[in-house]
Amino acid sequence: MTLHGFSPRLYEDVLKYSQLLDGVICTNKLGCVLAGQTGGMQKARVYYAPYGVSVPEPKPKSADKQTLRIIHVGRLGENFQKRVTDIPAIIDLLDRSNLNYELRIVGSGEEEAGLREKMRAQISKKKVSFTGALFGEALSKMYDWADVMLLTSFWETGPIVVWEAMVRKVAVVSSAYIGSKSEGSLIDGQNCFLFPVGDSKAAAECLVKFADPALRAKLSENGYKMVSDKYTRERSVAMWTEAFSKILLQPTRALARRITDIGPSGRLDSFLGTSLAEGIRNILGIRFEHSGPGGEWPHTYSGKAQDDKSFWELAKTLDGGVIE
Repeated sequence: MTLHGFSPRLYEDVLKYSQLLDGVICTNKLGCVLAGQTGGMQKARVYYAPYGVSVPEPKPKSADKQTLRIIHVGRLGENFQKRVTDIPAIIDLLDRSNLNYELRIVGSGEEEAGLREKMRAQISKKKVSFTGALFGEALSKMYDWADVMLLTSFWETGPIVVWEAMVRKVAVVSSAYIGSKSEGSLIDGQNCFLFPVGDSKAAAECLVKFADPALRAKLSENGYKMVSDKYTRERSVAMWTEAFSKILLQPTRALARRITDIGPSGRLDSFLGTSLAEGIRNILGIRFEHSGPGGEWPHTYSGKAQDDKSFWELAKTLDGGVIE
């Protein structure tokens, strides 16, 4: 099993199948701890393999600009994790500080309309704009344009966008999200500025600090060196390969029981069983329009709530106590 997130449901799945899993690979060091603490996995069967990014030759950033160019890159949904609704308050505080800035929000999702409404004044003054989702060369050009990246997340196992920004010499202002302390890569005042999750005032103050081009250049250079050392694509591939190789060398666990967790999803399934019902749907050409990425193939078999308090309190404790 691979763990790319800190959802309580994922770790309940680990616990449910801990006696069947030959190995669990986590992309964040806190995930490894949680797999043992909440998932019941033996330490010898838990592996760490982080994300990696390509490291291009960075383009020099101009130091004589009068406007601080800020980007936020990510899904404008799943607000519990991404906390994008914190952005308007941060921007209001930037306006009060008289910082000359421009923010481009890269991404799409159900929170976009609300964000646009709350930042109508800044949009009309061309201080804030929305680009939609960008990929490949278009996203690379956005990193080259930016001076600073803003991240507001509650939890992350990377995040890849920060590593991508850092290798293009973009300075980073990030929340001290769950997962950041265990990973130990983002160091406040050394290669980024960190603020407590949900603290708009502290986030705005961090952004204002980066109006100083010398400070921006120093921290962005340190960020570039950190990612070049720890999060290259080559290192990531090597660590994933090593994890899979070690799992293959472990004694294989026997399938102690049949996995029959997938229940009926409708009346046809209830009457005929899932296999026969699916066959009939295929013959008749009946398709179900799924509303999200977990609609057809569920991400988990757990029913735990996303905001399960006991899980997040444990995660905060294990990560050193994230302040909100």
